[in-house]
Amino acid sequence: MPQNRLNPGAEALSTAHWISRSSQQTSTARQAPVFRREFRLAASSSSATLRIAGLGLHAIRINGVPVGSGALEPAISDPRRVVYYARHDVTPLLRAGDNTVEVTLGRGFFDMATPEAWRWDQAPWRAEPRLICALTREITLPDGGPEGNPGSGETILVSDGGWICGEGPIRFDSMYEGES
Repeated sequence: MPQNRLNPGAEALSTAHWISRSSQQTSTARQAPVFRREFRLAASSSSATLRIAGLGLHAIRINGVPVGSGALEPAISDPRRVVYYARHDVTPLLRAGDNTVEVTLGRGFFDMATPEAWRWDQAPWRAEPRLICALTREITLPDGGPEGNPGSGETILVSDGGWICGEGPIRFDSMYEGES
């Protein structure tokens, strides 16, 4: 697949899958789901990037450390037309050996349940929050130069059926009523 010159590594998202809480888990209350994936790296990376889109809002932690500075990511959109994703440099958070990525999903405007004037609670796309992500790293040769084209990289992990989903500490969340 050719490199995207404006956003090298973005093609890794094409191998990822949207993941959400299973139908058995959604029959319970409206807790914010937490997705977790463990992985192993043979060596630390010289450059690593996490690309993530959440239908709803997301909070990311790698090895227990929060990723990003925005509390309301991604930007709001009509997901039938466009879905925005965030790109985070996570190089300093990864280490040789065992690593963990954890993503908590909030409902945001994607699954607004609170009735209000703009009728987000009646939006045609409403569903359980979901995410898609890809973690890539730059491949560096022993001489210190990048392999192939600048921006060429290796996909470390993508969102797929291998993620574990559980309940987090957030029992309820709403853009207008906050969280508990």
